[in-house]
Amino acid sequence: MTLPVVLVGVVLVAMSISGTAVALPSIGRELDASGSPLNWVVAGYNLAFAAMTLIAGSTADRIGRRRVFIVAALVFAAGFLATALSPAILVTDIARIVSGAGGAGIMAAGGAILASSYDGAARNRAFALMGTMAGIGIAVGPTLSGLLIVATGWRGSFAVFTIIGLLVALGATRARESRASDGGPVDWAGAALFVVALALLMFALLEAPTLGWTHPVILITGIAGLVALVIFGFVQRRSPAPVLA
Repeated sequence: MTLPVVLVGVVLVAMSISGTAVALPSIGRELDASGSPLNWVVAGYNLAFAAMTLIAGSTADRIGRRRVFIVAALVFAAGFLATALSPAILVTDIARIVSGAGGAGIMAAGGAILASSYDGAARNRAFALMGTMAGIGIAVGPTLSGLLIVATGWRGSFAVFTIIGLLVALGATRARESRASDGGPVDWAGAALFVVALALLMFALLEAPTLGWTHPVILITGIAGLVALVIFGFVQRRSPAPVLA
């Protein structure tokens, strides 16, 4: 079950990256949202995915790859369920951030599971399949998401992703647990600094076209993000088990 479950998880995450934009017009009409709040339905997911991928991979090596994969799939499904039931755009944005964090865990821990489950040529084939399925998910995401929205509405399409995410979590319970033998403790300080730095920098970049590059909020968040990134570098150089090894 290991390879099929990981590949389904990869396709699901990839589709949710490229396909959500198709639902934005429907979400905007029903929740009376537009502009920046509506854009964060996509941006929030991408931000959380980018910020948490490194953290999820490092954590999986230390506390267990299967464990992180299962928890990530459940978080991913919970975020999609909250999106499907969302009464307001703010709730939708928060739910999408949750889904993005879960998606990062599926991708990072899924790759680690394959690396620990296969050797030699079999491992090369497994990773080739993983990359192929990720590409397919990105390519067909908008089309399949559009068909789901037509058939079930935008809320129904997110509910479908919820169900598949739960099935992925269930299937992952059959995978073999593994972890790095010399992983050391989790670098919580480095993890927190990385997430904060990336979140601040991406917020500044995403909101600058709307607010203006010289707006105080953009300047403050941008500078704070750079400072956090510099501190993150110092912390990593002194950590016994850095999150960015």
